[in-house]
Amino acid sequence: MTPATARHDGLTVGVLAGGDHRRSASVRTSIFEALAGSGTSEISDTGNKPVGVALVGGGPGDPDLITVRGRRLLMQADVVVADHLAPQPLLAELAPHVEVIDAAKLPYGRAMAQQAINEILVDRATAGKFVVRLKGGDPYVFGRGFEELEACVEAGVPVTVVPGITSAISVPSAAGIPVTHRGVTHESWWSAVTSRPTIRIR
Repeated sequence: MTPATARHDGLTVGVLAGGDHRRSASVRTSIFEALAGSGTSEISDTGNKPVGVALVGGGPGDPDLITVRGRRLLMQADVVVADHLAPQPLLAELAPHVEVIDAAKLPYGRAMAQQAINEILVDRATAGKFVVRLKGGDPYVFGRGFEELEACVEAGVPVTVVPGITSAISVPSAAGIPVTHRGVTHESWWSAVTSRPTIRIR
């Protein structure tokens, strides 16, 4: 059996749950969050399996910027339907049994039709699997999250929506540029932005 692992500050933690990969991944994530100070100090092992589909916003690309709830649900998934802009390093942390489906829509490249994505979500969920639709940014910003929600609701599939940090806010923030600022007009804001030295966004 392969343990669910997490690394933090030079420490590697491995969790085995007698072959129950979902449980070991859930406990591993809880331990990691406690070590990183991003969750509670208690280790969660409820054993409760989510149902249906979760539309999860993965944030602007850095795997550390997904929400705690989004990461927790991702680690409990049986199936992950992932966009090209979703944080790819998170997929490497999934348990071996998780089915990962590439739902990328690349210009002049591979592209999965939206109807096909909707059908996959409904098909896997009605088969009793917990499905996470992992998107970049927020599911409802420049995404088809609401269309996917409508397809699931029409099929009687429970849906959870987990907001993510959209790049419309996170990119200016990473560059040190406020999206809004007291007493600053659009013209003075633009002047301040264009006069700043080049900033490298990591």
